[in-house]
Amino acid sequence: MFEIANHGTAHQPLSVSGASAYGIAGTTDAGAVYDEIMGAQKLIEERTGTTPTYFRSGTAHLDDVSAEIARSLGLLVVNFNRNGDDGGTLPAPSVSDRLVGMEPGDILLAHSNRPSSGTAAGVTAALPVLRERGMSFARLSDALPTEAEQD
Repeated sequence: MFEIANHGTAHQPLSVSGASAYGIAGTTDAGAVYDEIMGAQKLIEERTGTTPTYFRSGTAHLDDVSAEIARSLGLLVVNFNRNGDDGGTLPAPSVSDRLVGMEPGDILLAHSNRPSSGTAAGVTAALPVLRERGMSFARLSDALPTEAEQD
């Protein structure tokens, strides 16, 4: 059901100038961007035996230079266009409302790591409505090419 992708080592916004997002300090130079990406890449490879091909930075913020660094490391940078649960802080009815508004091709961000949030119940409520509308769901690797496949 899930696909493991690279989300960074310390959940930092990626920037070569220290730009922050949501009050979280960003990386400060190209070396820190590299470390944020490759630290997680190494951990995921060691623990799962697989090499991630997709990357989304912590807070979903990255500048153009950081995006190019990620691409040069063979990762496809993928963000989202549908925030399903505001970081796992929304109640179930709000999550459901957001998901029911999805359109084909949307990439959803939702947090399964917050068991006491409204995310699971909201998703559970929205799925039958979306399926009734003919929506189907896919992992990134089922819907998007990898960086290598784009070349």
